[in-house]
Amino acid sequence: MSTDFSEQSMNLITGIELKHALNEIPNWKRYNDEGKVKLTRAFHFVDFKTAFLFAAKVTEISESQRHHPVLLIEWGRVVVYWWSHNLQNLHLNDFIMAAKTDLLID
Repeated sequence: MSTDFSEQSMNLITGIELKHALNEIPNWKRYNDEGKVKLTRAFHFVDFKTAFLFAAKVTEISESQRHHPVLLIEWGRVVVYWWSHNLQNLHLNDFIMAAKTDLLID
């Protein structure tokens, strides 16, 4: 079942709502990538294996929610980017997924 674009845009986060939503996830930053507004956060780990295992956890939650981020996995670091690809902007679900990602840190 696909979601109607107009239904999705009702939960588009902009203006003062964006400022309040960002306050709820203080470790995340708003990032403008060539006109695409994204949420981003870098997570730091002791080695590549631990970073990779964290990325696998992010993969699991993204699959369960059918909402997928971009993950950059490096030695000791994972950078996560959440945004709604079809809207090219931030949706309420991006903030929910960012908060869920934060919960994966032990």
